[in-house]
Amino acid sequence: LQKWLRTFQSLKTTSEQSHNPDCLLAVTALSLRVTCASISLNCSFGPEIAYDAYIPDFEALHLVGRLHAGGPSPKSLRPTFITSSILIRSLYFIALKCRRWGVRVKALRILESMPRREGIWDAVLFVRLRGWWL
Repeated sequence: LQKWLRTFQSLKTTSEQSHNPDCLLAVTALSLRVTCASISLNCSFGPEIAYDAYIPDFEALHLVGRLHAGGPSPKSLRPTFITSSILIRSLYFIALKCRRWGVRVKALRILESMPRREGIWDAVLFVRLRGWWL
């Protein structure tokens, strides 16, 4: 995993320097998913408060905002490939596991603003479920 992360960091740096909006979108989405997976893996055998150590990572919602606001370039000649369910699943994970209220609300607001589905993940449904749970 560490070797993959080093390689991915190199790809991320190269993508950011390319200024290609489609490439940036894909790298941002993958970066978001990697962060959520890493947090989940590191906290999987601990108590729920173990997630508190990752509040700075949860607060990095600017990645989500950039991903949501940017979207694929309308001038793209090639289709943009993003693994399905990255954005909704990651936002839901943040809203579910982060214990800082403001971060949860930001994640839910982004989900609310994008009434769409990604595979089996439905943004509007998860906002309603999470709102009920809160």
